[in-house]
Amino acid sequence: VALPVGYAVDAVIDRGDATLTIPAKVVSYRGLNKPGQPGRVHWNQWLGIGVFFLLGAIALLLLWRGRDRTALGMTLWAVTIVLSAGATDIPAAGWAGLTTMFLAIALYLTARIGFYVMIEAGLARSMSAGWRMVFRVIFVILLTLGALQAFGAQIVRLVTGSSEFMASQYGLILTASYIVPIVMLVMAYPSTAFGERVRARWMLASGIAWVANILLQNSPLLGNMVSGLFIPVLQAAALTGFLYAVLKYRVVDIAVVIDRALVYGLVTSLV
Repeated sequence: VALPVGYAVDAVIDRGDATLTIPAKVVSYRGLNKPGQPGRVHWNQWLGIGVFFLLGAIALLLLWRGRDRTALGMTLWAVTIVLSAGATDIPAAGWAGLTTMFLAIALYLTARIGFYVMIEAGLARSMSAGWRMVFRVIFVILLTLGALQAFGAQIVRLVTGSSEFMASQYGLILTASYIVPIVMLVMAYPSTAFGERVRARWMLASGIAWVANILLQNSPLLGNMVSGLFIPVLQAAALTGFLYAVLKYRVVDIAVVIDRALVYGLVTSLV
């Protein structure tokens, strides 16, 4: 039944002894595919596709040419993000679906470790060993709390049917471990050597964009629709900045990539 735009109705949901009333309203969504018509890829979906290409480019470049601990951290971060997103989209049910979901959560948490290692290794000459240890302890505590929230919320939902611990306010726990390396960058910037400050600025700007994207994923502060529009934009901006910093400013130790990049790229494309 086609309902007019603006039509509103109250949806009533019985949940145990409580009755919830949720207002629902018909809105216009221009570009929505009609039944029987071929699917159309929208701009935010194109950005999402571009994000995976950028992550793949970062991961392959550093796997191929990366030579230091910063490259190791960035590679771990990029690879686990791609794998976790792929695991999330696997259509599985029952025990297979549960296992896949927990695997995706574990990969998302591992990506935070890679991100932290990347930032900390890049600050080796700008921050004392004592401060690095302090931030490591804070990071481990927040990551542990995030793991308890991520796994615990799913287990509570499966056992009791309650989604209480999956509410947006609890998502801040998951975001907190990503904020730690950004605070490290801000704190270490005044001590960064003059010639390395451009690198630090690129890493800081890209890192802030990435953390803002994670924050909106875990806690859609701008509402689901607006947050969903900003997420792919922030992801694309962050990854473009990271890739540019790697290639232009040598944030990680890589050899010259022009020598065989064209040949390998052509062969890979053909395969």
